[in-house]
Amino acid sequence: MPGRKWTVDEKMNIVLEGMVPGANISEVCRQHGVAQSLYYKWRDAFLAGGRAGLQSGPSTREQELEKQLQEAMSKIGEQAMEIDVLRKNRTGAGSKQPFLGCSARQGRVSGPSDCESIGAESNLLL
Repeated sequence: MPGRKWTVDEKMNIVLEGMVPGANISEVCRQHGVAQSLYYKWRDAFLAGGRAGLQSGPSTREQELEKQLQEAMSKIGEQAMEIDVLRKNRTGAGSKQPFLGCSARQGRVSGPSDCESIGAESNLLL
């Protein structure tokens, strides 16, 4: 037979009732139909959560997000350098034709005729 599902508010109220000075944990558990071992699990989780809320400094989640942000910024920097190298190699290798593109962001185009076919202006990307 599965046990009863307790809401967060019910658990918190039972834990707080047991934390009142002079409270008899056995009696509190009996009144609410909760095993003492379960009460102590709830109490420990409640206190651990309270400690986490009182900690100063960034949380673990904030630290993880900061790490992801730094990795993304690093990747963007690497890609920007690669783009610069490719542009320099494209124009610096004796190529007479600069890279042509469209100002419209509609699919891939390779030259002015492609730009005209989608109704966009061509421009030079150096």
